[in-house]
Amino acid sequence: MSYTPLQLKTFHKASIYNKGDIEISEQCGCFYCEKTFPAKDVVKYIDKGRTGVCPLCDIDAVLPDATVTVTPELLSAMYWKWFVLRSSDGQETS
Repeated sequence: MSYTPLQLKTFHKASIYNKGDIEISEQCGCFYCEKTFPAKDVVKYIDKGRTGVCPLCDIDAVLPDATVTVTPELLSAMYWKWFVLRSSDGQETS
């Protein structure tokens, strides 16, 4: 499946201040390591305890299934959008 830049931006919002959504989720996915795991495995939070950190890679790129349908395709698209296509100043590279 192909995702639009707007969809990816919307999905990214689910990775920020997401503790409540993680708590009501069954599964989560990390768009840095591209792995899925039980939501209960998320025990580390940043942003004053509001943003979940991946239990496998320790990066704050967790998408809870309460807000996003987590698929391998989505995790890969998010990885490319937020970790590969970004330059050091936070802007997309051409």
